[in-house]
Amino acid sequence: MEKTKLSVIVVTYNSAEDILECLGSIYREMSDIEVIVTDNNSQDKTVELVRSKFPDVIVISMGNNLGFAAGVNRSISASSGELILLINPDCRILPGALSAMFQTIVFPQTGAVGPILVTENGIVDKNSRRCDLSRKVIFLTILGVISGRSGLTALRKYYYYDQPIDQVMPVQFLSGSCMMVKREVIQRVGGMDAGFFLFGEDIDFSLRIRQRGFRLYYQPRARVIHYAGHSRRSNLPQVIAEEIWSMARLTAKLDWGITSRIVFGLGILLLPLRFFRLRPKRVRQPGAKALKVGEMLKYLYLKIKTLGFPWKNLHQKENVFIKLG
Repeated sequence: MEKTKLSVIVVTYNSAEDILECLGSIYREMSDIEVIVTDNNSQDKTVELVRSKFPDVIVISMGNNLGFAAGVNRSISASSGELILLINPDCRILPGALSAMFQTIVFPQTGAVGPILVTENGIVDKNSRRCDLSRKVIFLTILGVISGRSGLTALRKYYYYDQPIDQVMPVQFLSGSCMMVKREVIQRVGGMDAGFFLFGEDIDFSLRIRQRGFRLYYQPRARVIHYAGHSRRSNLPQVIAEEIWSMARLTAKLDWGITSRIVFGLGILLLPLRFFRLRPKRVRQPGAKALKVGEMLKYLYLKIKTLGFPWKNLHQKENVFIKLG
């Protein structure tokens, strides 16, 4: 297949309410592109909508829900662009965003570029740029304390809250919700670690890119609306369980061995407290909260039974589906 400059990759799972607007925003910005939608066994009309409304889009079916990272890797293996844009279906590209990322990714030693992500209400997504991942940040995440506005120094530093939001800058971690990456970088680094199902893969991917000597840039002139949480709200127990799993796997990959086990154990121990304290209005029926906590514990038990603990097989999945030639 002849190479195109940009390949756009969208990994979907029950994304019917988002996918058409996402693809429309991409094509309004640039039409001469390769777009690949890789579907993780959606049970709604995601695939049918894409095929009927955007017949030029390459659609790949994963057969099962193997997670975001596995979907990205499979998509990359089918792509041909020198640049690859990873974007979630709940994102909308705003005018000028692609152009701004193109202008930034040519900076010396740049491996990837991320936009400023904003909600539909114009609030900046704190995950647009991140720095200084520490044990304290990991533990605060497990505790459900995730806002840099909490006043905690570790989180303020992690989310660059003391840096101007409109400043182009090198950062340590970009969000997998929208990220432009050079193909040559992926050929050097490998794909995303498919051992992460829902969280943490972008942190791990960003870290490995930097370890190979490439830079990551945050470009605020590239604006992307992120309707975060559309899919997560429908399956909150699995989302929280996956966050615990991912933080434990991430700390293990950072060679924080004992920390990984503490994070996993503490996360499970605090599941009831976290769910009852942070999500009190999501579940209203008497006794339903306890059932949801039970669902989380069952989910984690089955995942351990199937895959082992999060700190197992840490490096064998990074190149799944990736052609490195």
